[in-house]
Amino acid sequence: MILVVFFVDQDGFVLADDCDGNNQNINASQDEIVYNGIIDVCDPSTLDDVLDQDGFVLVDDCDDNNAIINPNQEVLVYYGIDVDCN
Repeated sequence: MILVVFFVDQDGFVLADDCDGNNQNINASQDEIVYNGIIDVCDPSTLDDVLDQDGFVLVDDCDDNNAIINPNQEVLVYYGIDVDCN
């Protein structure tokens, strides 16, 4: 039996484990580059449009650098910060 392993994009990941076999810059060893429209790390739970990974995309999140500030937060009176993006 001959075992053939395919490294189509030459990134070191076999085709079965590579989420994009045509792009060597997309694989499990990469860092996520946010806002580029690509899930670079092959992990669908890592959202490309969410820098703070709070689950709210940039268009809905008024502070995408702080996971505590998002539209789902309860308004804290006298807190002085718009935590719920309203």
